[in-house]
Amino acid sequence: MLGSYFTIGGVSRFQIVQDFRRNGCEVVVATPGRFLDILSIKKNGISLKRVTFLVLDECDRMLDMGFESQVKQILNNVRPDRQSLLLSATLGRKIEHVARKWLTDPIRIAIGETGHASDHVEQHVMVLPNFDAKKSWIEEMIPILSGVGQTLIFVATRVDCETLAATIREGNSSLVLETLHGDKHAADRQAALRAFEKGHLSALIATDVAARGLDTNVFTVVCFDPAKNLDIHVHRVGRAGRLAKEEQNHRQGTAYTLLTPKNADFAHVLMNSFQREKRKISSELIELAQKSKKFGNLVTREKWNKTGLGFVESASLPASNIHSCDMMTMPVMKKSRWG
Repeated sequence: MLGSYFTIGGVSRFQIVQDFRRNGCEVVVATPGRFLDILSIKKNGISLKRVTFLVLDECDRMLDMGFESQVKQILNNVRPDRQSLLLSATLGRKIEHVARKWLTDPIRIAIGETGHASDHVEQHVMVLPNFDAKKSWIEEMIPILSGVGQTLIFVATRVDCETLAATIREGNSSLVLETLHGDKHAADRQAALRAFEKGHLSALIATDVAARGLDTNVFTVVCFDPAKNLDIHVHRVGRAGRLAKEEQNHRQGTAYTLLTPKNADFAHVLMNSFQREKRKISSELIELAQKSKKFGNLVTREKWNKTGLGFVESASLPASNIHSCDMMTMPVMKKSRWG
C-alpha cells in the first residue's frame, strides 16, 4: 500500500517534516504555498528530483488565487523527464497560456463540453423580487431539501455565511447547520467537512471555497447568491451529480439559482449557457436576461473547445504518445494532438 501525505495551511510544518523524515512518502497532496514552506526547511526529507508524475488539479483556480509564481518554482525543480497531468473543468485563455509554458508536447483529452455544467444535474432558476424574498424561500425550502439529501448552499461572502446560517437556525431550530469559509480555522473547516461528508448536517453553507474538490453525496446545490462568473457556476453545480464510488455510476442532482432584478447580467450569461447546453429556459429567466445591457450578444465558448494551442482533430491517437507526453484534461469526447 502506498504511503501518502497531504500538506495544507494551518497544519504544523514541524510535524509534517518529522513525518516525512521518519516514514517517507510516495504520494504528496499539497497546496503550492505550504509545499514551498516545507521545501524551504533544511533536511525536509523530500527530493523533487525523484518526482516522476506531477498532477496540477484545478489549475485555473490556482492562477486566480495568485499562485502562478509558486507553481512555477515547484515545476522548475521537478525532474524534466516527468509526466504531467493538468486537470480543469473549465478551460480559459489564461489556462491555455500557462499550458504553453508548463506542459511539454501535451495531449489534450477532453470529456463532455468545456465550460458546460454536468448533465447529471437538473438546474432551476428562481427569479425573486428582492433579497428578503430569497431569505424567505431558503427558510421555507431548506427543511424539504435537507430531507431529500445532502444540501450545499453557496453565498457570496464570509459574512453572509454566518448571517444566513443564523437566520435559518432562528426559523428552524431543529436543523443542524455548519459554515465553511476562509475566516474559519483550518481545524474548524476540516471538522465541518467531516460532519457534512458523514451526513450529520442538514446543510452546509459555504463560499466558493467549497465549489471545488468537495466530492461527497451532495444531492442539492443552492446558489443563494449567483456566482461571479459562469466558470464558478459550473464548478458549484458540479458538486452534485457526482460519480458514486460504490455503484460506479452517476447520481442525479438538482441545483437552484436564486436571482433578483439586480442580477440581470448574470441571468443573460446563464440563459446563453442554457441555450448551448439545450436546457429548458423559463420565461422568468428570459424576461430578466432581456433587462441586461448585454442582451442580444450571444457569448459563445465553443472556440475554446476546438481551437487554442494548435488544436487539431485526430481520429486516433498512438498509444505510445500517451505515455511519453504531458496530458491536459478537461470536459470533450475527443482525443487530439496539440502542435
